Amino acid sequence: MTRADPTIHATARSGRAAVKPATGAPPTGAPAIEAQPRSAAPAEPEVEPAVQPLLLHSLVELREIWLPLLAAADARSVVEIGSESGVTTSLLAASVRQRGEGTLVVVDPEPGVRPDPGDGLEVQIVAGYSPEALDGLAAADAYLVDGDHNYATVAAELAAIAHAADRDRRPAFPLVVLHDVEWPAGRRDQYYAPERIPAPHRRSYSWDEGVVVGVAGVVDGGFRGAGAFAWATSEGGPRNGVRTAIEDFLADRPELSLHVVPAIFGLGVIIDRGAPWAATVRELVEPWADNAVLGRLERNRIALYLRVLELQDEVTGLNRLRQRDWSKVDAERSALAERELVVLDRVAELERALGEERRTSDGLRADLAARAEHPGRPQLLRRR
Repeated sequence: MTRADPTIHATARSGRAAVKPATGAPPTGAPAIEAQPRSAAPAEPEVEPAVQPLLLHSLVELREIWLPLLAAADARSVVEIGSESGVTTSLLAASVRQRGEGTLVVVDPEPGVRPDPGDGLEVQIVAGYSPEALDGLAAADAYLVDGDHNYATVAAELAAIAHAADRDRRPAFPLVVLHDVEWPAGRRDQYYAPERIPAPHRRSYSWDEGVVVGVAGVVDGGFRGAGAFAWATSEGGPRNGVRTAIEDFLADRPELSLHVVPAIFGLGVIIDRGAPWAATVRELVEPWADNAVLGRLERNRIALYLRVLELQDEVTGLNRLRQRDWSKVDAERSALAERELVVLDRVAELERALGEERRTSDGLRADLAARAEHPGRPQLLRRR
């Protein structure tokens, strides 16, 4: 799922295949492929952050489920599509290295980390956008798909995986682990860079509106990307969402089965029934798949998160009203100050006029007093 802002709102995952938030035209041309130089094996990654975000959203939070699946399938070549912060990449590197030798391919325009090869681990970085970046890559034993969460991208990624397996004459379809197969992206397209999706395969979308459970359209508020990603304006229907893309891909492939773990936006596992590891992998995933308790916990988790968003929006609205009231008070205070200045100016003007009148009156009194003191003597009126 997309990386959620720890403060509350969701924002986009950075550094992942076809998932970069669009701030302009994306890079074009063939992806850059880098062979990593050999060096000593890195220290084991720290996977428990000191402070968890409010909303768990990452594939790494489901590692206790998918890491044992890779081991059971003895996956010695793994392709990671979308590296997020790089924690999953580090876990994959350690997983492949534990099997003695193998290859990790990281497909991402800006990988979160670049693991050091060594101790039998080969690392290949494909700095590009999926699904185009998958062209020409050798088929792998397993794939972790956590790139852009929309029908067109996921359908093309699965088609590319199938093409590579057929081209390289793989005896079985690879083990494929996919994230975001449940709400909200399971039946609704999510776009980080909608301009990368061909117009015929791109649904109408909104950057500003959000989604809530049980509403097929979009709403003011709800779960939204705050400009980091966009939602399709309608949920459900054909060719819409990650889960729909997977089901359409499997429709004419009866040898493949999908197992869905209803936690942290949904984990999907595609298993080839004929693979030598199929029974073991299925035995490991079945206790988690379609688990009623996990499903209830996930629904409750999402409901609580949406309620938190609703409360935050209410607080934001109240703050805006308060700011508007304060702005009105400030405007009224400014108007009163202006009127006070006008009154003070008028008072000063009247005081000046009164002073002139007093001086005139004093002069007249003096003249009258002089006349009274010397009657009959001509008097000159004082200049005033």
